Amino acid sequence: MKWKLDYDFKQYDFRLVLYMIALNTIGIFIVRSATSAESFKDPLVVRQILGSFVGLAMCVGISLIDYRKICKWSPWIYILSVVILAGVKIYGTASGHGATRWITVPVLGKVQPSEFVKVGLILFFADYLQKLKEDINHPHALLMEALYFSIPVGLVMIQPNLSTTIIMTVIVAAMTFASPLKLKWIFAFLGVVVVVLGLLFYLFSSGLYDKIPILQGYQVQRILTFLNPSENSNDYYQQRW
Repeated sequence: MKWKLDYDFKQYDFRLVLYMIALNTIGIFIVRSATSAESFKDPLVVRQILGSFVGLAMCVGISLIDYRKICKWSPWIYILSVVILAGVKIYGTASGHGATRWITVPVLGKVQPSEFVKVGLILFFADYLQKLKEDINHPHALLMEALYFSIPVGLVMIQPNLSTTIIMTVIVAAMTFASPLKLKWIFAFLGVVVVVLGLLFYLFSSGLYDKIPILQGYQVQRILTFLNPSENSNDYYQQRW
């Protein structure tokens, strides 16, 4: 029987929902263990439980909507993503490192909008690449994609949030590579990545990392800890245990 959403629930993947519930349940227990909470009434655990319920409800609700209908709204989703990221810089809450990545939402508390923007970018670029699949190898199409990408990613970078910037780059790059993109463009992109990584490795190995303007002090320390864990044992606790 089909509901008003015009969705055949006989085809719904309930097993996937069970997997999501199981993973969220495990996550709640992990948060309780990591925070040494004595009960599930601890504020951090309650927040995790509430976030899990909200996230599951949103996932199930969105999964009932035809993705093609959502993609029709992709330009507005993109604009909303940019506006939210700009709002974070203006009204966001700063952390101990000076990074402004969160906004305070009633009931839920602090929320990191860039996590939602990741999904928004997937929807936008999926629609963009689908519409331009015949012209994706034209320089103009790639330049426009780079422009659309640079705006939200630039706003995330100046928060600063290096890890999310890298994740967004990998997501959009993977989507673009999966499109009918010619190998010459893929190799050109990978060539640039190799050069940038080589330059970064040289700067860090030579002690010249202070010459990298986009990196904050704590970000530099994390990279140094990853490259030389024995020399940064105090910051290697999480990875070691």
